[in-house]
Amino acid sequence: MAQQKNYVELRPSGARLAADRLREHILSVPEGAHLGSEEDLAKLLGVGRHTLRQSARLLEQHGVTVMEEPSQLQQ
Repeated sequence: MAQQKNYVELRPSGARLAADRLREHILSVPEGAHLGSEEDLAKLLGVGRHTLRQSARLLEQHGVTVMEEPSQLQQ
């Protein structure tokens, strides 16, 4: 009798996917430019503000962004 393989299909989280899109946006604007308000960025990425914050934290951990204020991100 063949053994059944148990596995969990891994897929990127919403925050990780949004972080990829946010990174693309960051690279499309001049260095040091204001990237937009939290609300504007959430709309641009099609995510909620919580997911946007998680995405920004992921990028900050990788040195892509610096959190200046809760509602502002800079390159």
